[in-house]
Amino acid sequence: MARMTSEPTPTETARLVLRPVVADDGPVLAGLYSDPHVARFIGGDSLDQAAAQGQAERFASVWSARGYGQSVLQDQHSARRAFGVPTGSS
Repeated sequence: MARMTSEPTPTETARLVLRPVVADDGPVLAGLYSDPHVARFIGGDSLDQAAAQGQAERFASVWSARGYGQSVLQDQHSARRAFGVPTGSS
């Protein structure tokens, strides 16, 4: 499988940014994945900090390798984020 030669361009509106997950999203993912109410909808097990960091790194490597993958919907003003938005095409 060929690697992407350029970084994906985030999609922006006045309020939101849709961008690929990056390794720096690990701490925010950890907060999300440690919540048992969230975990029940993403496989049933809560993830600790290290596991969530690993997940963020895997998401980022998929983007790098394939040019598509899990994305983050981020508020431009507060930096609040929503994860798990699949974007791109194969």
